[in-house]
Amino acid sequence: MPDARTKFIATDWSAPLDLPAQIAATPADAKIRGMFFQFVLDAIGASAAASLKTGRHLAFKHYPMREFVELVMLACAKATPDLPLRQAVRQLGHNVYPSFAATMVGTAIFAVAGRSFASIAELAPRAYGVSLDPGRVQVVSLSSNHVRVALRDSFQIGIWEGALRFCSVVGEIKVHTLAIDAVDFDITWQPRADLTRPSHSAMR
Repeated sequence: MPDARTKFIATDWSAPLDLPAQIAATPADAKIRGMFFQFVLDAIGASAAASLKTGRHLAFKHYPMREFVELVMLACAKATPDLPLRQAVRQLGHNVYPSFAATMVGTAIFAVAGRSFASIAELAPRAYGVSLDPGRVQVVSLSSNHVRVALRDSFQIGIWEGALRFCSVVGEIKVHTLAIDAVDFDITWQPRADLTRPSHSAMR
């Protein structure tokens, strides 16, 4: 019987990213909390953020997801114009988990998880549920160093990589694309070698 993981592949970060198609695939009624707009602006720096001339977004108010997708693309073009857009979006996503986890609502959800990536993954549906409307994320399977997640909103691999980094683990995320707005992630991880190797002082 073939391994089910064979349908998952690594992402080609140099591949073009079709902005109009991404926006069109985002449901017109989909919404996201205003705090995520600020996460993007904070990540690219005050100077770049000021040049975008975005309006004010209240942290806990919902705003159109399409507006957020447009902001992400504009922020990437402004802050990292030399990177392929897909890679720039990925890197921008790295800042999202630690920023969200530090908020009041993020702390309420993830405080018990600490820096355990397995625990963070298990709690992810709750976080997506309060952040997005609709927030459709399902943990399909979970073990001590492997999780399979079904996302039905947008391609957010950078966010999950940011969570891996936050937990100081080395991971690999492979993707099975069902549609432009529907993907499954297959994530494996292990402790960083420099954190598991005995120190010289401990060996004396």
